[in-house]
Amino acid sequence: MKKILLSIGLGSLAVFASAQTVFNVDFPASIGGDYDFEYATTANNWGVADLTVPANAVVDTLVLVDANDTTIAGVQINDGSLGCASLFNAVDVNGKIAILYRGECEFGFKAKAAQDAGAVGVIIINNVSGDPLGMLAGTFGGQVTIPTVMVSDLTGATLVNEMTTSDVVVFMGNKLGRFPNDIAIDENEVIRPQYTAELDVLSQDASELDVQVGAWIRNYGFNTQYNVELTCAITTGGSGVYSNFSMVDSLESGDSIFVTLPTFSQATYTAGEYDMNYSVVSDSTENFPSDNMVNSKMLINSTYLSRGTVDASTGLPTVPADNYYSFTKNCVAFVDANASRIGVRGVTFSATSTRTDVLTGKFVEVRAYQWDGSGANSMSEIAYAEYDFNSDLSETNITVNFPQGVPLEDNQNYLFCVENTTSDTVYFGASEIGYGQSITTYQDYQSLFEQSNGTQSFFSDISPAISIETLPIAAVGVEEELTEELTAFPNPAKDMISVPVGNVEVTSVVIYDVTGKVISSQNTSVVNNNLTLDVTSVPNGMYVVALNYANSTTANINVVIS
Repeated sequence: MKKILLSIGLGSLAVFASAQTVFNVDFPASIGGDYDFEYATTANNWGVADLTVPANAVVDTLVLVDANDTTIAGVQINDGSLGCASLFNAVDVNGKIAILYRGECEFGFKAKAAQDAGAVGVIIINNVSGDPLGMLAGTFGGQVTIPTVMVSDLTGATLVNEMTTSDVVVFMGNKLGRFPNDIAIDENEVIRPQYTAELDVLSQDASELDVQVGAWIRNYGFNTQYNVELTCAITTGGSGVYSNFSMVDSLESGDSIFVTLPTFSQATYTAGEYDMNYSVVSDSTENFPSDNMVNSKMLINSTYLSRGTVDASTGLPTVPADNYYSFTKNCVAFVDANASRIGVRGVTFSATSTRTDVLTGKFVEVRAYQWDGSGANSMSEIAYAEYDFNSDLSETNITVNFPQGVPLEDNQNYLFCVENTTSDTVYFGASEIGYGQSITTYQDYQSLFEQSNGTQSFFSDISPAISIETLPIAAVGVEEELTEELTAFPNPAKDMISVPVGNVEVTSVVIYDVTGKVISSQNTSVVNNNLTLDVTSVPNGMYVVALNYANSTTANINVVIS
């Protein structure tokens, strides 16, 4: 994973130096090309050299490891391809790239065993379906100096199957200067939306939400490229809502240029996922086409804010997260000119621990801060909650709510943080999204991470896998005990809503839309402990029904009119 440390303060943000780090099958041609992968970094306590530096790249033939049998935690391990002991075929692995499977022992142990056998690199195949994951160093990772990567189960199957009939040669590292025709756009060098999950209440028209469009184009090949064209297209719900391009006459070898396109905005934004696709081409036949496209997504929804990768159907973080880090403080930054329209209910995140440990019994805290962006001394806590893991919910979304909704202010900077203040090892989920150019363009923070020694950092290419649950400002300050007891039925409703309220006196009922606008106000009475509301005149949509009691308390219920 590429990691760039940014200094505190937007004025001193470093210019991102694109690192075209790839995992490419050079031979045979039948399976040749670029594959998704994750690689070990010093940020996760490995001792490996920086794979983004071209001099640290490796290219060699793959050899499947065959480790000696061993016993781990009383269990006999007979599968040598797991690499959980010294290698039986060390002579074959020496001077080659070792390939093996995830499972049974730490990543660092596997890589160290291969390194001790003379391997020049290590490929670990994921033993479960899905994308490759970031790897924790464990006890031995700090002693590993050779490149260590993970690939998916499908990529691993492709490699191993081909190895039964042919040598397989793989390149791992920065590809600068490897090909004659190689133009590229990088994940971290395109302008993305500021949020992956954006609220409809804060995005009502073009004056409240627009997305600037542009990207750096780089020529990594050794030929000059002519008629280089950058295109950006945005679709939602299967329909195109934006398409523009710009042409560059020529781009010499090793050169780069930043190209801007017209800003994307809409008179009104429909709820749903917006799919933003950049692409670059030239007159030449491209030798490495896999980095000619970059995709970015933005979900317009009614509940969640996020800077990390989210599930388009829920707005919650995708699990497992792209990677897990042991930062003591993982914070999502937020500021908006219309923030007073909403409050914050809580946050959702995922976590994990080491292989030899579990989350059961561990304790984490969730805090909300106001701040001015200048560091720890400028952070003022405004809300607090905590969570005890009663079971090992590793790589599972956890929702932690504040005791009451937190009202927000316009143009105020906030941080919403998941924190580990104990000595326990807890790794919090993070998304690998390249925000480098977006940070430069919008001049805003997208995250903050804090280490155990108090050092605070911003990163341009990872963001906390955290979704912030919001609620309309009208719903802030609800009496929790009353709210938990109330339900409306039917929900969704068409004409009438019934609410069992018990033996309490309801003086009035107010219905708000998601912007906090009053839609209906009714004086009502409770009959047989049941409140009935007429909603035939209320348009379809999501609403908050606020019940005002004679004792001056209020209870709110979220309802859908359909």
